Amino acid sequence: MDCAEDGKSTFRGPLVELVLRDSDSDSGMAWIEGDMLWRQWQRIFPGLKICETDFRNPEGTPEMKNEYISCKDKGFMTWSPVD
Repeated sequence: MDCAEDGKSTFRGPLVELVLRDSDSDSGMAWIEGDMLWRQWQRIFPGLKICETDFRNPEGTPEMKNEYISCKDKGFMTWSPVD
Protein backbone atom coordinates (compact mmCIF):
# COMPACT_ATOMS: atom_id res chain seq x y z
CA MET A 1 0.00 0.00 0.00
CA ASP A 2 1.37 3.42 -0.96
CA CYS A 3 0.07 6.60 0.71
CA ALA A 4 1.07 10.09 -0.40
CA GLU A 5 1.13 13.09 1.94
CA ASP A 6 -2.17 14.33 0.47
CA GLY A 7 -3.84 11.00 1.33
CA LYS A 8 -4.03 9.58 -2.20
CA SER A 9 -3.35 5.87 -1.88
CA THR A 10 -2.73 2.83 -4.04
CA PHE A 11 -3.30 -0.73 -2.87
CA ARG A 12 -1.47 -3.46 -4.83
CA GLY A 13 -0.87 -7.17 -4.55
CA PRO A 14 -2.37 -10.64 -4.48
CA LEU A 15 -5.18 -9.67 -2.09
CA VAL A 16 -6.40 -7.02 -4.53
CA GLU A 17 -6.25 -9.51 -7.40
CA LEU A 18 -8.26 -11.99 -5.35
CA VAL A 19 -10.98 -9.42 -4.58
CA LEU A 20 -11.14 -7.57 -7.92
CA ARG A 21 -10.20 -10.47 -10.23
CA ASP A 22 -9.50 -8.08 -13.14
CA SER A 23 -6.80 -5.87 -11.65
CA ASP A 24 -3.87 -5.98 -9.26
CA SER A 25 -4.41 -2.47 -7.84
CA ASP A 26 -7.02 -0.08 -6.52
CA SER A 27 -6.80 3.60 -5.62
CA GLY A 28 -8.40 5.63 -2.89
CA MET A 29 -7.77 7.90 0.08
CA ALA A 30 -6.26 7.50 3.54
CA TRP A 31 -6.63 9.94 6.43
CA ILE A 32 -6.34 10.18 10.21
CA GLU A 33 -9.21 11.16 12.50
CA GLY A 34 -8.25 11.30 16.17
CA ASP A 35 -6.20 8.16 16.77
CA MET A 36 -7.76 6.13 13.95
CA LEU A 37 -6.42 5.53 10.44
CA TRP A 38 -9.17 5.52 7.82
CA ARG A 39 -9.08 4.26 4.23
CA GLN A 40 -11.61 4.30 1.43
CA TRP A 41 -11.01 2.50 -1.87
CA GLN A 42 -12.70 3.12 -5.21
CA ARG A 43 -13.41 -0.53 -6.07
CA ILE A 44 -12.76 -2.64 -2.95
CA PHE A 45 -15.90 -2.23 -0.84
CA PRO A 46 -16.79 0.97 -2.77
CA GLY A 47 -17.99 3.78 -0.56
CA LEU A 48 -17.19 1.90 2.65
CA LYS A 49 -14.84 3.69 5.04
CA ILE A 50 -12.52 1.23 6.77
CA CYS A 51 -10.77 2.19 10.00
CA GLU A 52 -7.97 0.68 12.03
CA THR A 53 -5.84 1.42 15.04
CA ASP A 54 -2.10 0.93 14.73
CA PHE A 55 0.37 0.35 17.56
CA ARG A 56 4.16 0.31 17.55
CA ASN A 57 5.45 -3.23 18.04
CA PRO A 58 8.30 -2.96 20.59
CA GLU A 59 9.87 -6.16 19.25
CA GLY A 60 9.35 -5.33 15.57
CA THR A 61 12.10 -4.69 13.03
CA PRO A 62 12.19 -3.27 9.48
CA GLU A 63 13.71 -6.55 8.24
CA MET A 64 10.76 -8.54 9.60
CA LYS A 65 8.29 -5.89 8.36
CA ASN A 66 6.52 -5.91 11.73
CA GLU A 67 7.30 -2.53 13.33
CA TYR A 68 3.58 -1.83 13.70
CA ILE A 69 0.53 -3.92 14.55
CA SER A 70 -2.70 -2.97 12.80
CA CYS A 71 -6.00 -3.80 14.54
CA LYS A 72 -9.04 -3.94 12.28
CA ASP A 73 -12.46 -5.50 12.30
CA LYS A 74 -11.00 -8.19 9.99
CA GLY A 75 -8.19 -9.09 12.42
CA PHE A 76 -4.57 -8.15 13.01
CA MET A 77 -1.63 -7.66 10.68
CA THR A 78 1.90 -6.35 10.99
CA TRP A 79 3.57 -3.81 8.73
CA SER A 80 6.52 -1.44 8.40
CA PRO A 81 6.82 1.85 6.51
CA VAL A 82 9.06 1.98 3.44
CA ASP A 83 10.58 4.90 1.54
